[in-house]
Amino acid sequence: MMGGANQSRLPTDFDIEQYLELNPDIKKAGVDPVRHYLDHGREEGRQYSLVVTPRRPQKAKPMFFLHIPKTAGSSMNLFCSKRMSFTTHIEDRQEIKERIRQGIDDYDFASGHLYLPEVLTIISARKWFKFTFLREPIQQTVSHLKWVKSLGTQQRKTEAMGYRDSLRDLFDKLQEISLDDIDAIGDLVESHYEARNLFDNCQTRYLISPKEPPVDCRDFTAALLSLREFDYVAFCESATQDSAEILRLAGWGNQSSEFPHTNSSPLEGQPNFADPAILAFYRNLASFDIRLYTYALREKASRLQRWRKTLSALIPGAVR
Repeated sequence: MMGGANQSRLPTDFDIEQYLELNPDIKKAGVDPVRHYLDHGREEGRQYSLVVTPRRPQKAKPMFFLHIPKTAGSSMNLFCSKRMSFTTHIEDRQEIKERIRQGIDDYDFASGHLYLPEVLTIISARKWFKFTFLREPIQQTVSHLKWVKSLGTQQRKTEAMGYRDSLRDLFDKLQEISLDDIDAIGDLVESHYEARNLFDNCQTRYLISPKEPPVDCRDFTAALLSLREFDYVAFCESATQDSAEILRLAGWGNQSSEFPHTNSSPLEGQPNFADPAILAFYRNLASFDIRLYTYALREKASRLQRWRKTLSALIPGAVR
């Protein structure tokens, strides 16, 4: 039974039945929907009502965020949920995806762990501002490993029940492996499809069609070309500035606000990167992501330099 103080934190229009229907993983896990929303759902930007009331300015675009795991995505979801009608984590919510595809629901903001080709079919009914976040690849890989591994701990046992059997098998296998055991991690990525899909160049994978084999040069080229589909490519390391720029470019105006930090892995520690073999292993695991990230950073720097030159030409002395 929830206490009165906690209950008072609920939105006045919170609908328990719709929260469960809109978030099937929570329904499958069998957890208390009110407690889940208060403890996790609010921070994750979970939708709790089917009523969609756009809140964007007249000339602003709705925004679709391709949420690559562990790239400040949950923080971006929370950041935007305070400003607009939103729906997040639509990867397993076929009804919501179909309503967006048909233009039935007019969300200001939608996001999900989806591959880019599927995103482009979902949002074809109207003009969306499309963006994603990238993160320094070795840090993203380690953070993702720790997050997935934490789902096999006793503390997250109930939450893990909402995932498919093959993923729960991966959670259990990771419990026996340390971040420094590169032989065991390598064997797992090679033999377990779920591990390969999650940890083999994860950021590159989200920009191409789903595939089971390891990422190769052809996939990397396709991912580079896919970057052109986005209106903005942001970076975890500059999330505060990039989030404000995304809102501005999408027509939401200049909205200054502190960017939240949420959804960190409950597991502590890092691999021993002082060991050359361990560092080389993680670099190899994220080799195409490193190239993708480096290219995107250079493109961002190039755009900034062109902007500075243009501004200097228009207003001499404006840029120093």
